[in-house]
Amino acid sequence: GLIASMEKPGGLVTGTSDMAPIADQIALLLGIKPDMKTVGLIYNLGEQNSVEQIDMAKVELAKAGVKVVEMTVTSTNDVEQMMTNLAKQVDGIYIPTDNTLAAAAQTVGEVAKEYKVPVVAGSVSQVEEGGLATYGIDYYQLGLQTGRQALKLKVLGGNAEPKDVPAEYPKDLSLEVNEEMAAALGIDPKSIKSGK
Repeated sequence: GLIASMEKPGGLVTGTSDMAPIADQIALLLGIKPDMKTVGLIYNLGEQNSVEQIDMAKVELAKAGVKVVEMTVTSTNDVEQMMTNLAKQVDGIYIPTDNTLAAAAQTVGEVAKEYKVPVVAGSVSQVEEGGLATYGIDYYQLGLQTGRQALKLKVLGGNAEPKDVPAEYPKDLSLEVNEEMAAALGIDPKSIKSGK
């Protein structure tokens, strides 16, 4: 990678990551239906970013003692069938920031409505197109966070070298709820926003 670790980047590079906040998103999904026993994961196995996010999601779901059912797709043509198969077996679905699923977000939403299954997605755009909710990254705030890091560097008047400034994940996440989807699923959007 570009850096040795988030805590000690080493070299001449530091900054921020826009990795989806997987743990927060899984907690959000589990909070929507507290009696959730089985969560579906759907993604394109050919997208390495999706595989990594799914691995992280599985860790969080295992901590919560929730059973996992996985489905993979290779193209948008697979999404409707795999989503339908998954929706029949689970209490909720998590979708990472996956290009294939993002391109088929409307199909995801249609299946979610038909089977009354909440979907927490990896990105805000996926929620706007067919998911129920997510904790998303506010890229303006992420830019400000990155700027604060840059001001620590000697080159900009600070007293640090890039190797000594820890890289960071986003600190300011925004809760996005698709209210139309919530209504279709019979979920009060306020209950998602309040965490109750």
